[in-house]
Amino acid sequence: MDTRGQPVQVGVIILFGFLIIAFSLFQAVIVPQQNAEVEFQHSQVVTNDMQLLRNDIVEAGATGDPRTASVKLGTTYPPRIFAVNPSPASGSLRSVSVGTGELSLDAPGADIESICGYDETDDDGAVPTKSLVYEPNYNVYQRGQTVHYENSVVFREEGGTEVLDSGQTIIKGKQITLPAFLSTYQRDGTDMAVVDITAGKTGIGSTNASDETNLTVPTQLSVTKWEELLANEGQVEAVTANGDGTVTITLEPAAYEISCPVVGAGTAPTNQPTRVAGQGGDINPSGADDVRLSDVERDPDTKDIIVLTFTNPGDDVNLSEVRFNFYQAGSNDGPSQMDIFEYDRANTTIGAREVDNLQLRGAPAEPSSNVTFTGSGATTSLAVAFNNSDDSLYSPSQSDMAVLNILLTDGQEANYFVNMPKQGTTVSNDPPTAAFTATSIALNTADFDASGSSDPEGSSLTYDWDWTSDGSYEGSGETPSHTYGSSGTYNVTLRVTDDEGATDTVTKAVEVGAAGGGGTGDPPSVTIDSATASNIGSNGKTGDIDVTFTASDPDNDISSYTVTLYNSSSKTTQLDAASGSFSGGQTTVSVSDSTTAKGSGSDPWYVVVEITDANNNTGSNETQTS
Repeated sequence: MDTRGQPVQVGVIILFGFLIIAFSLFQAVIVPQQNAEVEFQHSQVVTNDMQLLRNDIVEAGATGDPRTASVKLGTTYPPRIFAVNPSPASGSLRSVSVGTGELSLDAPGADIESICGYDETDDDGAVPTKSLVYEPNYNVYQRGQTVHYENSVVFREEGGTEVLDSGQTIIKGKQITLPAFLSTYQRDGTDMAVVDITAGKTGIGSTNASDETNLTVPTQLSVTKWEELLANEGQVEAVTANGDGTVTITLEPAAYEISCPVVGAGTAPTNQPTRVAGQGGDINPSGADDVRLSDVERDPDTKDIIVLTFTNPGDDVNLSEVRFNFYQAGSNDGPSQMDIFEYDRANTTIGAREVDNLQLRGAPAEPSSNVTFTGSGATTSLAVAFNNSDDSLYSPSQSDMAVLNILLTDGQEANYFVNMPKQGTTVSNDPPTAAFTATSIALNTADFDASGSSDPEGSSLTYDWDWTSDGSYEGSGETPSHTYGSSGTYNVTLRVTDDEGATDTVTKAVEVGAAGGGGTGDPPSVTIDSATASNIGSNGKTGDIDVTFTASDPDNDISSYTVTLYNSSSKTTQLDAASGSFSGGQTTVSVSDSTTAKGSGSDPWYVVVEITDANNNTGSNETQTS
């Protein structure tokens, strides 16, 4: 028998065996490790999303204005050539009733049902409320955290431990805020869950000092965590668990001011409080003779000092007195006091201190000298320093918000809601605006173009791309291409940064397949010739938009068009859409905004035109209205 070839055959078999073992180890060990990291990064994104959702709920309740928040429910894994990924990780966001599902108040001189506007026949001294819960469905990461919003607090369940991610706004000094959230909400899957936050009426009331005040809240937090949240509120005498999913917060006898901002998702609550907030001053006034808050920036030298610029179209008027409130984003304590200075915006210099050590939610203070809001359309700037209890300067984050109640010498009273600007947004620098388009050019490959991004000062921009919106920016450049592991729809995020470090981001859903969207043949192309708004309503928020576009296709097989109208270039709210059969050439299509939902009424609308051919290839273009 000739055995000369046997060693080679045995060697090949052994090598093949090693390859099988190596692949098995990669699939069994390395792939799960990498996917666990992807899921961990997503859990961090969700925690931040829930904090922003909480801030939007608090702000909607404080201002009465609707807000829109989003939570990224799931994530996808990096594409693999030889290994196999599990299905994309998903999650759910839903409203739930906790404990009794009711807020109740036992306080001398106060009736919670009348204050919040829910006078029910059972007269049990309680109003309904719900919490929002995000639950992940990860494939690998075993410490995936359930994230809760309840009673103004965001927290996580992590390995049986409660981790606080925000502070509370229920008890602040002598102010009690009852944050009733009423709507039913549920979203499941891997996409963004959009929450349209609506506000009912905010009721107000007060207690007297004849006895203790007992506030009972439904909660999944332990007494220990509530004691931690309330540690700096000296008027809290005790926190007691009731055994029914509620805790009772007992406050020492005192006169407390009460507000009940009722908030929902989708449909606005229909509560009818006996007394409604807002009668003591308009919110962010914008009337013909009102002193308006026209800009909020950071001082370029001391970036934690906030510069407020007011425009006065009326007559000269002086500041009479001011007080302030503050809503911080994180779990740390916010500022306890505030100083106000004169500010020379032209030379970016801080002047004399006009208000010193104004206490949070304290008595109003008068300026030390005349602070004049010059009229006839002139602007007046003030510098505001928020200070901690040890007099150190508080560093406001982008998600923080302050409320300034200002009384003027002509009797005007107004509440100015101040959203803290991004880092890099200073008196001498405004943030850039991110924008991009995407085109599927080949199998699983798309071209991206961020040349539509801009910076008000014209500074050069850097571009970072997160190809799956998982929080990891893997790409760079103004016009990159990217190849995915498979066709499908991917959420892509662009971040642009200017020379001062100010940033802006935009996220879009990008469909990736064969050229033009996955069909055979060549894709169509479309040019938007004009997008003109007309018949604009008196409030500046409604109008008709005529969109003229020209489309062509190398295969001459265009079959249809779709024109979609959005509120802005971020495309967060779709206002209208029109579609129909189309064979190419030039045509004009009309869409309308009748929702009164378009931003502030001064931003342009945004239109997207998509053309589809007989092979399901697509081409699109987009622009803002003129």
